Amino acid sequence: MAVFAGAISLDVDGITFAVGDGGTYQEGSIEYESIVGQPGLVGQKSKGVIPMLSIKAFLDEGVSVASIKKRNVTVILECRDRTLTLSGGTFQGSGDVDLSDMSVTALFHGSSLTEVF
Repeated sequence: MAVFAGAISLDVDGITFAVGDGGTYQEGSIEYESIVGQPGLVGQKSKGVIPMLSIKAFLDEGVSVASIKKRNVTVILECRDRTLTLSGGTFQGSGDVDLSDMSVTALFHGSSLTEVF
């Protein structure tokens, strides 16, 4: 899982949110694990890793949490040094709003994530 800093904005299905400075992301991949038996290496097993993006997003006055709790949308995160685009993004979690700063932890899982520098 990679960590980023210098986040500028988060766009969820055409709605732009102010964001905290940093967060985490994971590109889709496959993890392999060796299976070792009596004669040595006897095989491999694999499992997929789901692409994800997580960052703290701030809700402007009059914007409901429903505007960020979307399913199957394109999520674009603009940073100072890169742009992360999550395709087929679906909001994960409860979406509880922190009333002290009107923020929500935006965690999205999707079908693919691209990173452009």
